Amino acid sequence: MALSGNILAAWIPNQPVNPKDPTMETFQIEFGTSISFSYVATVTTLLPSTHPTWSLATIRSAMLTTSSILNNYDRPIVRNNDYESQTPLAFGTGHVNPQRALDPGLIYDADVDDYPGNLNYPSIPTLFSHERRIQVLKRTLTNVAEETPETYTVKVISPKSNKVAIRVIPKKLTFKKIYQKYSYEVKLKSKFNGTTDVEYAYIVWESENHFVRILVVFMWRNL
Repeated sequence: MALSGNILAAWIPNQPVNPKDPTMETFQIEFGTSISFSYVATVTTLLPSTHPTWSLATIRSAMLTTSSILNNYDRPIVRNNDYESQTPLAFGTGHVNPQRALDPGLIYDADVDDYPGNLNYPSIPTLFSHERRIQVLKRTLTNVAEETPETYTVKVISPKSNKVAIRVIPKKLTFKKIYQKYSYEVKLKSKFNGTTDVEYAYIVWESENHFVRILVVFMWRNL
């Protein structure tokens, strides 16, 4: 899932500016995820200046898990032209937050060995079918915060819990030193028997100092 920066881009129309004609100085304006790419890329290059040992997977996780799914008024993100509430298909994991990304608490790291199999990515895409109504996945967290010990409690935010049951084991993790790793298991069970659009949920690990969220995406095929 992409990060959204809600960046505005403005330009003067493709014609020379005439100081005698003010209408030619009217700006055109656009915004969107692709326009926010330069902003996200800038954050990606700034994080290593504070954390020079972080891998690209660590930097990606820090930005994805600390992004905001609300706007600056603490309201749902809406579409600009009609103010309709949007889903992660539109805003990805949310608005990037550089300050929080500097101190994410926990990250989902990955090296070369992870990519052929169960990728430790900071999101969970799930496809249910007749043959696969139950799925069990694993994710591994790495502590990058120097303040230890720190205990995290898991919380599942699932607006469509009548369609999918989500169970996370264990429910608490205590990290006693930096770079310590713990794995947890996510059991997903479809309770839905029809066809539907894509649905979403979030898995959040929260301590007194940190809030680490990943997106879970549900899709159904031939049910």
